[in-house]
Amino acid sequence: VLSGVLLLFFYKPSIFLAWHSVYQSEARFNIKLFLHTVHRYASDGFMFFIIVHTIKAISEGRFVRGFRWSWWTGIGLAFLMWTAGWSGYFLLWDSTSSQVGIFTAKALDYLPIFPDILKRSFVDERSVGSLLFFLIFFVHISFAIAFVIGLWIHISRLRRTRYFFKKNVVYKLGLFLLFFSFFFPVSQQPKADLLSTKAVVQGDLFYLTPLILEKYLSFKTVLFLMFAGFFVLLIFPVFERRRKERQAPYVLSKRCTACRQCFQDCPYGAISMKKTEEGREAAFINPELCIECGVCVGACDPQGIVFPQLPIIDSRKKLRDWLRKSKGEKKGVVFVCAQGAGMDLRIKEEDGTCEEIPEAFVLPVTCTGWIHPTFFELLAREGVSKVLVVGCGETAPYHRWGARLAQRRIKGERHPRLRIDKIKELDIMYIHYGADDFEGFLNSAEKFFSEAEEEVKDKVKTFRWGRKVRRAFVEGVSLIIFGFILFAGFSNFAGVSIGTYDKALLVLSLKAEGVPVKVEERKDNSALLPHMRAKGAVRVERHPVSARILVDGKEVLSAKFKPIGIFKEGDSVGYKEVFIKPGRRKVVLFLDKNGDNNPELKVEKNIVFKKGRKVVLEVDNNEIKWWWKNDHVYPAKWTDQLSGSGFNIR
Repeated sequence: VLSGVLLLFFYKPSIFLAWHSVYQSEARFNIKLFLHTVHRYASDGFMFFIIVHTIKAISEGRFVRGFRWSWWTGIGLAFLMWTAGWSGYFLLWDSTSSQVGIFTAKALDYLPIFPDILKRSFVDERSVGSLLFFLIFFVHISFAIAFVIGLWIHISRLRRTRYFFKKNVVYKLGLFLLFFSFFFPVSQQPKADLLSTKAVVQGDLFYLTPLILEKYLSFKTVLFLMFAGFFVLLIFPVFERRRKERQAPYVLSKRCTACRQCFQDCPYGAISMKKTEEGREAAFINPELCIECGVCVGACDPQGIVFPQLPIIDSRKKLRDWLRKSKGEKKGVVFVCAQGAGMDLRIKEEDGTCEEIPEAFVLPVTCTGWIHPTFFELLAREGVSKVLVVGCGETAPYHRWGARLAQRRIKGERHPRLRIDKIKELDIMYIHYGADDFEGFLNSAEKFFSEAEEEVKDKVKTFRWGRKVRRAFVEGVSLIIFGFILFAGFSNFAGVSIGTYDKALLVLSLKAEGVPVKVEERKDNSALLPHMRAKGAVRVERHPVSARILVDGKEVLSAKFKPIGIFKEGDSVGYKEVFIKPGRRKVVLFLDKNGDNNPELKVEKNIVFKKGRKVVLEVDNNEIKWWWKNDHVYPAKWTDQLSGSGFNIR
């Protein structure tokens, strides 16, 4: 956003000035190109993180049940972001911009909402016009604003949402972008040339994949793959694996004291406060929004929430039985989040033992926020000396702030608080380890259960400090490697050449009015008000316009163009391309507007066709324009005024 705002001071939304306003500079250091590079790399990085976020959501199953709304709005946001980036490429008006415009026009021509063929707008620079530039510029900015609004909708049901990165992350990403933008600027492309049959497209897989695929596949195939991929993502929640029906969590309204603690702690807004039949307020869990994290169980002081997936009463009984059967051999218990490093533990469900942590019993939980403070009081009464609580990663906890809430409850900073006077002899330690740091988790657990309390605290602290140093080093190296892979491999690799180089192209762009076939007049309109009375014909049905083109006496094109409109009363429009061998050729055009195979118009011209160049034959009702030169500012044109029979508009 910041780089885009700064670019506004230099950018000029005009077909004749856009390229110069970004790429050309008399200064030794082109600040405009630098800002453009930052803007480009930032948008590519944004799309990269959207892709990573989508893959992460799929791998964690965050597209079913209570996540459906977030999934569908997220797909819409990804589409908005991609469209904003796609339209941004058009605004530069370089060789990539022309291909983006032509591809978009061809795609929109499949929609039956435009009266004309949009691809006809890209036969030459004057047909594009600066008004279209301003429109695309408006779309580019408005889609970015719509993304911000959509982001609020996307996370509307989440509580305590953090909208911005932490400061250290912002500084790292900012320096990372500035470094690569300064030393590896984007390649400068030539100005767009619509009369060229070839073009070099920027190598950007995040936004320009359709153009790159079009080199190897047909346009219809690429368009089908785009819509099919978008449709599959939309219906992805339908592919949820069918699971056994189980009862959703619910609140025992008679036990509920309406303290609102579960309502405040639910990360996904699945709990609301409603009136019961007795007329008092109580919590209610919406099963459609609940993702069964269990955070509300640990938040309920009177223990009035039933959690069928992991019943709190059964878990207490299980722990009590394990401890009494061991007869004091094991004095430790580990509560481990099943979504973090603990997912790799080999735990025996029947007795709670684990090969990796032989000193303690291990109880996996859906989230450490599920743990109620009374668990620790029970363990203290049963003679347990040490309890280790292992949450998932601090940076991206699986159930958002569930792990943080559990830690604050243990410290006595959040209700329901742990009563210290009930657990004087109990040593509790809370640590965070994500699924990617299983070894670090085991090392911390071993130190905690094998050494004295003071030694454990010092060594664990030293161990964590060592982790931070190693983590900073790994982050720095990873960012550099990531930058080269992202920008050199996906965002700014060598341009892809599309089109043909060894042939010339003859383009027919036609808009002509066929002769009326059927005219219906209103019989009596005297009963209507004067301003509502139609003059003359109210419905005209016209003949299609036929066109034939001969090159050196050989027919290369024969097509019939139907009139547009529901009642076939409009002009006939069409766009055709034919490859021609280079050299001096005699081109003859025949137009038939009566449908009797007797052309009313014959136009011929000798033209030199060159390799890699287009010759445009534009028929626009009462005149024909030939285009084959382009000096990048104003295209030269030769116009033949027509006076053939039946061609002039009356």
